[in-house]
Amino acid sequence: MNSCGIFIEGDFALLANDLLRFFRFKLKGEHWADDLAQETLLRLHQAQQTGPIENQRAMAFRIAENLLIDHQRKQQVRLAVAAHDEVDFDAIRCPKPSPEKILDQRARLLRLRNILGKLPSECRTVFIMSRIKGLSHAQIAAQLGVSESTVAKHLSLAMRHCRDRLRDE
Repeated sequence: MNSCGIFIEGDFALLANDLLRFFRFKLKGEHWADDLAQETLLRLHQAQQTGPIENQRAMAFRIAENLLIDHQRKQQVRLAVAAHDEVDFDAIRCPKPSPEKILDQRARLLRLRNILGKLPSECRTVFIMSRIKGLSHAQIAAQLGVSESTVAKHLSLAMRHCRDRLRDE
């Protein structure tokens, strides 16, 4: 019986020890080395059942390399799953606003409508065209048939009015 815990004779015993050293080196002493060495020998034995293998050592280390790659991929998946499990899903906010937030936004919108309703109609129209519809001063001036400076004055008055009223509430 060798250090892998399996009964092997002759060249296989030397190969088993070499595989064990290989896996321990590659895995930095990780406990998986024994299992991977044993799995390598098992697969080598199964391959021999299908026909003679010219270079058993080369075949064994080819199997070992493939098992090592598979093992490292599985470890990456395990780490990703473990990291995922540590996420506090209760702390993640839902993108949909809460009912309280919806009520608060509706109340703010109603206040803004009331404030805008107290503006002179020209100022209110300029404010809506600029801030709601996103039109430029030139576009507003062209549509209303006024100068751009008049648009700027109306917008300035509307903004000051909104700021002052919101501050008072």
